[in-house]
Amino acid sequence: MNKRYRQRGAVAIIIGLMMVVLVGFIGLAIDFGYAYVKKNQVQNVADAEALACVINPTSAPCPIGTTAGDLYPDVNTYGFTVISTENPGDNSLCPLPATQSHCARVSVSGTWNTFFIPLFGQTTLTVQSVAIAGKQGGGPGCIIASSYFNVSGSQGINGSNCANYFGSVSVNGNPPITGTANYIYNGNAPASCTSCQPPAIGVSGPLVAPTLSSPPYKPSTPGTISGFTGTAATTLTCPTKATCTLGPGRYNGLDCSNSLSVCNLMPTDTTPAGSTFEFDGTFQGPGNNGTMVGNKVVLYLGGNGQSVNLAGGGSLTLTSPSPTSGPCSGSVTPESQIVIYAPNTGTLNYNGNVASNITGNIYAPGFGFGLGGNGGLNVAGTVVVSSYTDNGGGNSGLTSNGANTCGFTPNGSGQVILVD
Repeated sequence: MNKRYRQRGAVAIIIGLMMVVLVGFIGLAIDFGYAYVKKNQVQNVADAEALACVINPTSAPCPIGTTAGDLYPDVNTYGFTVISTENPGDNSLCPLPATQSHCARVSVSGTWNTFFIPLFGQTTLTVQSVAIAGKQGGGPGCIIASSYFNVSGSQGINGSNCANYFGSVSVNGNPPITGTANYIYNGNAPASCTSCQPPAIGVSGPLVAPTLSSPPYKPSTPGTISGFTGTAATTLTCPTKATCTLGPGRYNGLDCSNSLSVCNLMPTDTTPAGSTFEFDGTFQGPGNNGTMVGNKVVLYLGGNGQSVNLAGGGSLTLTSPSPTSGPCSGSVTPESQIVIYAPNTGTLNYNGNVASNITGNIYAPGFGFGLGGNGGLNVAGTVVVSSYTDNGGGNSGLTSNGANTCGFTPNGSGQVILVD
């Protein structure tokens, strides 16, 4: 009898100890389950703060640099601490800078009193989360065609170190369309770019051409004229087999399409007044084995509804006044790299049978750009146009290397997304 009573006492002790352990495990489950909920809440706040910083990067709560603050108080109703916001204004925080831009990083923490684990000496718990948001579809462009991109020829775009931005795409055949990335805006299907490599990424928002902080210099008087027939107020024509030179200034039309004519655009210096050539009327580039050379110049196409033919059967060489290597830094900006500027509407065509080279950015957001012939065009910069059409053959096509210049990106380009 006494032995049975002793066993009953032992079972009671074991059950009591097990209850303590069980309650301990339940307490741990409650505390750490609550920690899991808090971790998700902190991460949600960090995500919202980072997205808000990218959506409105210049607002007071999200300045350039590092600071503490609450960018999105409607979400942060939990009383969490926004430790820091980092918004350097470039791609330095982006995990994939080739396809992401304008990234911001936010760090958020939350601390609370525990329920049961104070029994183990842990009175509070703290979790911290970091979020990086940015824009998918950023970076220097090979081409920015805000309306549409249409290719029906045998050649397309050979892009290197730059992305392609299309309002919409129409491809007939299988011409190569390459770049670091390809983006199709306005909700158009990425599958419409059948030959895009890498495959196109769809962006629901509109494609908006970049805006200029300061447009190129606009001349008011003509410069020196040698070898041309006509006047600055009419059309300057370079005769067959003649060598003609033109100084910076304002002119009406230019015709360098005669056989074997040589047209030299001769800047007086690299200042805006010494490098800008404005043409408000018809512009005919070199044809029939002729040439046109303009080193360190800006072609200002000032007419409205203007018809511009960069080249026919001749070769064209143009370079911008500013240095053309390296990224945007200091005085080097996309604006300083412009070699062709057209602020109004019109058509810009290249129908050459000889490969030509343009080193600098083409900024003609209201112009339709047409590429034909068999020569092809090499552009070390960004082509900003309303529409782009290529129906050429042979070696026709656009070759663009965005690394050679400080190229443009679309205005507010890309979708705001969490990138990490």
